[in-house]
Amino acid sequence: MSSTLTIATSATTTARVVHGFNGATGLALTLPILGLVFAGAWRYKDRKLWLIAASSMFCVLLFAGCSGLGANAVHNSGTGTPPGAYTITVSATSSGSAPITHSQTFVLKVQ
Repeated sequence: MSSTLTIATSATTTARVVHGFNGATGLALTLPILGLVFAGAWRYKDRKLWLIAASSMFCVLLFAGCSGLGANAVHNSGTGTPPGAYTITVSATSSGSAPITHSQTFVLKVQ
């Protein structure tokens, strides 16, 4: 007769978004570009040009927001097995008229 003991552990998952830009840097890079677009549109009274300028500004701000510009986000699920030493005791008893019992202790180290 044979038996199998399976112990499963899981690692915590961590995701981090780190980049060199912060909100002030993104704003400093975006404002001159938008200023040039609106300066060109200011000279003309064309409604299409103003619509293009406003749409461009909206797209730039939308993409900056979606890219996480200015955020150093850290996501930790925290669902994994914490590091440490765990004591595991396995006990077995045979069947029959004179049962035999045996226990064995193991130490599981999670790093």
